[in-house]
Amino acid sequence: MSSILPTLARWSAGAALLFAAAGAAVAQQEAPAALTRVAAEGPIQSADLDAALAGLQGRPLDEALLEEARALVQDYYGWLEWREVQVSVQHSEAAPDELHLRIEAQPPPPPPEPPVALAEPETPKKRARKREAPILASDYAGWLHSPARVLVDASQRRLWLKRGKQIVSYTVAVGTERTPTPPGVYRVEQISHRPTWYPTATIRRDHAARGIKLPSAVPPGAGNPLGAWFVRLQDSIGIHGTNEPSSIGQASSYGCVRMHERDLEELARSLRPGDRVLIIGEPPVASGQQVSLRDTGSPHP
Repeated sequence: MSSILPTLARWSAGAALLFAAAGAAVAQQEAPAALTRVAAEGPIQSADLDAALAGLQGRPLDEALLEEARALVQDYYGWLEWREVQVSVQHSEAAPDELHLRIEAQPPPPPPEPPVALAEPETPKKRARKREAPILASDYAGWLHSPARVLVDASQRRLWLKRGKQIVSYTVAVGTERTPTPPGVYRVEQISHRPTWYPTATIRRDHAARGIKLPSAVPPGAGNPLGAWFVRLQDSIGIHGTNEPSSIGQASSYGCVRMHERDLEELARSLRPGDRVLIIGEPPVASGQQVSLRDTGSPHP
């Protein structure tokens, strides 16, 4: 009996080594490959979305990455007001490091016709020059008697809001001389809480020239320059917060209107999609010049 024990011990040690080697081989076989290529096929061809998805490359192609890719697509399409967004994943064993996304979605509903009191007659000539001149020549007095809920005067860096029977005023930041906030009559298209920021190609290029590499998408949080709210208007501009509060009162944006976070929350909770926003004022001549104005509806100095 005693002579058998060493033999059994040797067999047991050998079996343990065999099982350990087999387990390591299985684990190595089951380890997901690193993503090298991702492609999205859908009704929208977007360089910004492609860049956001490309940011996933180099990571293990596991279920967590698939869910993140689906969420990126759904967030982007939702930001553009597309509905019933469905994202299917196509992943073949022949190319384990590639990911293909097929997107199906319903387009956003057509925008309602603007109120006659706020719109100029549409003619080819006016459509051609709508970037060179305001859609509606007006001022504060004219805004008071119009259906528009919000007035932005870019030359004064000022925003007024009709809130019930009150007129509330805030200091804002507007576009620079090179990228001015375009005058016109706009409609609120969407109000987003905790938005994701997708830097445009122009913004990424300008930052790269200063040695700053921007990511393709910035999730909600302290580093997001949109802040906690985003009021999206037509023509790719909007009213949003900022992670640089010292810029308020200056001409410092790429065309959007920036507000202090608490002011912006008041505005966002007061507006509804379809509300009209009137922007007036010539582009500022001296970008970055501080304007000292008294806030009547803001807790900020």
